Amino acid sequence: MARKSRKTPQPAAEEFICQPCIAAGYVRLSSDDRRKKGDSIATQKNIISHFITMNPDIKLYDFYVDNDETGTNFERPAFQKMLADLEGGKINCVIVKDLSRFGRNAIDTGYYIEKYLPSLNVRFISINDSFDTDDGDGGIIIPLKAVIAEAYAVDIGNKVRSVHRQNIAEGRFVGGRSPYGYLKAPDDCHKLVIDPETAPVVRQIFEWAAQGVRPYKITHRLNDAHILPPSRYKFEKGIIVSESIKGCDYWKPATITEILRDKVYQGDMVQGKTRKVNHRRVEVAPDEWITVENTHEPIVSHELFESVRVMLAQMSEYIKNPSVPYTPNIFMGKVFCGHCGFVMHRHRNKYACSCLWNVTTIQTILADEQYTGTYVAGKTEVKDTITHKQTPKPESEWIKISNNHPSIVSIDTFKRVQELIAQRRKNYNPVRKPRNYALKGKAICACCGHVLNRSHTPNAVFACRFTKPDPKAECFGLKVSENELESAVFAAVTKRAREILSANGQLENKADYAVLLEQAQEKKTRLYEQFKRKEIYRHTFHTLKNGFDMEISKLIQTRIAVATETGSMTMREAAKRIIAEKHLTKETADALIDKVRVHPRGNIEIEWKTDKSKDVGVA
Repeated sequence: MARKSRKTPQPAAEEFICQPCIAAGYVRLSSDDRRKKGDSIATQKNIISHFITMNPDIKLYDFYVDNDETGTNFERPAFQKMLADLEGGKINCVIVKDLSRFGRNAIDTGYYIEKYLPSLNVRFISINDSFDTDDGDGGIIIPLKAVIAEAYAVDIGNKVRSVHRQNIAEGRFVGGRSPYGYLKAPDDCHKLVIDPETAPVVRQIFEWAAQGVRPYKITHRLNDAHILPPSRYKFEKGIIVSESIKGCDYWKPATITEILRDKVYQGDMVQGKTRKVNHRRVEVAPDEWITVENTHEPIVSHELFESVRVMLAQMSEYIKNPSVPYTPNIFMGKVFCGHCGFVMHRHRNKYACSCLWNVTTIQTILADEQYTGTYVAGKTEVKDTITHKQTPKPESEWIKISNNHPSIVSIDTFKRVQELIAQRRKNYNPVRKPRNYALKGKAICACCGHVLNRSHTPNAVFACRFTKPDPKAECFGLKVSENELESAVFAAVTKRAREILSANGQLENKADYAVLLEQAQEKKTRLYEQFKRKEIYRHTFHTLKNGFDMEISKLIQTRIAVATETGSMTMREAAKRIIAEKHLTKETADALIDKVRVHPRGNIEIEWKTDKSKDVGVA
């Protein structure tokens, strides 16, 4: 009998399925790289495309191109988009021409290649460096090249800034675009020459200003003459090519003021007004600006520029110390018209919007004699040549020309209207009794957000008058009886009072939250110090910082809530009085109620002062 083999049979080899490689071609070009051959956008794309052609197992998903972006930081638009696609699972490979295209910051570059990309199981290939993470970590070569790339970027940056500072000190123009009224010399981009098309406009602006014309009136004259403002003029001439910075079609007072204050128009070069800090432009104090006199041909004389400067200083002094004290507009940009949605503008002590008719507009029309065909002018005069404040003149000094244009109303009708207005003014009694009612200033229209007006009749009603001229408004015709509204509110107040009295929970200690808040802020400070000492990666820093910010925000909100509840003992006393009351009083409403929102169908929504909870009822 033949002997059996004692060898253990080997299992069949498992079939390995290779995951398809979907690659992103990352391309970057900084302003300094434009001078170097072989680093253009097209060249980098060609190298990456050729590499993919020679490796059929790699499929190109898309090119991510950062043009004119520095490699010393990774806050680049295309790079961030690529990271989002990596995390979304759209790509699993990154290909670059060489390591310097990926980044010139040794620490961050090492973090992305050694930590971030491997955590997502993403392959990284640097073609010219012959580096592929599938073949290993590259040893010391890759970190060394990253350090060299960062040192190169720092060295180039220092050289560029040195030349830049030298040009500024010598009075050579270093800006990207020349000031309005000037052009860059054809043979020297650092020298300014007068633009024959726009220099007369600048000269005219200074002459008007010297005559006492305010900047906003100068803009009216330029706009009426259809003269293009600086940015739009440069866009039309091809100096500006981006649609996003071409500006608007009309002049603005700020543009005029900026021109009038710029010493470049008297032949002096003023530069160094901004500097770059952490890749961001920040303004420099005026005493640190670098001024070099008589560097180019002036558009206006020193005498004219100085006279305009003095006049602008006088205007600024008047604005800082006006005859009427200025009060800060604390609701600037926050008050909107409930009808048209646009921001309302403050006029003295009230906010107004011109989208709807109002009493003032009607009164102005009824008092205007021009509707009878009479031309009326000279109603005001300027007595102060510095402030140009308009002062009303007596009607006897007005200039009137009868039958100057076709009339809209007859003279007899106009006179009859004036007699009726005078009679009403005669009968008007400015002394009013104080209006004091329970829901004063608290009944709000739930649609437009305006306070409801209360009629002064035996059966008083609350109504929304703001949208009265607009039948299409949701709250048009909104009315609710005062008795019905107060009854519904009083029922909710009584219920609320019982809830306050039945609350037996212990109030939390405010001091505990102050300690926790201080500890969280100290942790955040230590985290920032670790990041500055480069003990943690940028990605880790941002993750932990966001967590601390959320913790601090929650602690602040909780502390405010505790402080509000601790200070609300008077509300408990008010709750005891409410149980014994039979109707809603103003003292009760002021103690407990913040707002009562009234809906068109009679539903009400009450916001309490103790917290921001809401009760819903029916009036």
